[in-house]
Amino acid sequence: MQNQKLKDKLAFVTGGARGIGRETCLALAEWGADLVVSDIDAAGAEATAKEASAKGVKAEGLKLDVSSVSEIQKTLKEVAKKYGRIDIIVNSAGIGPTTPVLDIDEEHWNRVM
Repeated sequence: MQNQKLKDKLAFVTGGARGIGRETCLALAEWGADLVVSDIDAAGAEATAKEASAKGVKAEGLKLDVSSVSEIQKTLKEVAKKYGRIDIIVNSAGIGPTTPVLDIDEEHWNRVM
């Protein structure tokens, strides 16, 4: 661990299994933040949490489908209760359009956004 600026802070990250979310988790761990790594891919979230833990922080991975408002609310309440707080939230979960932008219908647009 190179820096302790975020020591004793808890970061909750969505989309933490891969890509920008994974790299964000690892950067937060480098800065000393403990992590809750969430993703629709539970195994991927756990893998990122394990990699972050190797940097000397506490980290756990969990499954979360951010397209479900009730699941988000339930999960955030459970995490806040378990840890007493959430200091940092990073929403990195997302999907990309699978069709050209001009051909996306409203339902797909809303899902992507």
